[in-house]
Amino acid sequence: MKVHPESQKLLTINTHKRLYVCKRLMYGLNGAPAIWQRYVDGLFQGMQGVKVFMDDARITGSDEMSHFKALEEFFKKCKEHGLKLNLSKSQFFQNEINFLGHKIDANGLHKTDEKISAVVKASVPKNVQEFDIVFRKTADHGNADFLSRLPKTSEELEVKDDITIFQMTQIEILPVTSRELRQEAEKDVELGPLLRTLREGRNLQGREAQYTIEDGCILYGQRVCIPKKYQKNVLDELHTGHLGMVKMKALARSFVYWKDIDKDIEDAVRNCVDCARHKTDPAKAKVHYWEYPSMPWERIHIDFAGPIFEHMFLLIVDAHSKWLEVYPMKVTTTKKTIECLKDSFARFGLPRVLVSDNVIPVGIP
Repeated sequence: MKVHPESQKLLTINTHKRLYVCKRLMYGLNGAPAIWQRYVDGLFQGMQGVKVFMDDARITGSDEMSHFKALEEFFKKCKEHGLKLNLSKSQFFQNEINFLGHKIDANGLHKTDEKISAVVKASVPKNVQEFDIVFRKTADHGNADFLSRLPKTSEELEVKDDITIFQMTQIEILPVTSRELRQEAEKDVELGPLLRTLREGRNLQGREAQYTIEDGCILYGQRVCIPKKYQKNVLDELHTGHLGMVKMKALARSFVYWKDIDKDIEDAVRNCVDCARHKTDPAKAKVHYWEYPSMPWERIHIDFAGPIFEHMFLLIVDAHSKWLEVYPMKVTTTKKTIECLKDSFARFGLPRVLVSDNVIPVGIP
């Protein structure tokens, strides 16, 4: 997989000869397996009889014709996206295969002999002296404690990576369910074609490259794309408490997205009688003092200083250690600000809280 030019410098390898910049996703990165698996899942999604796990693929069919068709579609998709296959490791037209530690045949899924041989070949105790009976509390017996809480359904046993869990959490807090979003996205005039494009694994350029698909729902970055039918429901949820235009936009930018969402928020606030009544008479609030963070880089504060000698300076201050980062800038655009923040985050990690004074270059478009 090709790595975005802005991310290539973060994968620089220091060797005894020189520095090497990785242009493709390499082994050893913490997020590489999840990124690759998500890519192949989207690439082969919807193809009957095709299942891919990492670099292993299984293609099945109920008869020879369906098997040939699945193989043809699989090879065509691999050719379109430049995926190469190892012929020496490939097996064709098998009645049974070993896949991910299981044997698969016409009768279903079976345990392989090597997986259960240790249990089958275990010697049978002949008398009570061969047992060591020891009483242990539940807290000291982790295996038994784990098995006593073992989920019952296969869905509960499904392992999800951190990114998937975070994205599903974004959906769960909305006033609509993921099932409703999935069903309506396919019918939506704007999201329908985009959903099909993502499922087919086509390359998206520019801002469209930020769209991803998770559990049938479309996300723009970390924000959930809302179909036209449910936009009014989400707007009403954002407007609960009459927070005002600025706070509503900030809240929306953390969770939801659709085209012209900012304009819809502005219209909703302008047409609200309660918001208009209290607009010029806001309630006085007590002076807020920031709590001292419990660890470095938990909360950072950013602002611009200048102009000084025809330059503006982006200041980043860690509230815990008071560490200061300064970036000289000739232009204070959103793009340039994001580049500076990415450089800082690459060295210190992502902060839990970022505080700014809502200045325009720091805003998210």
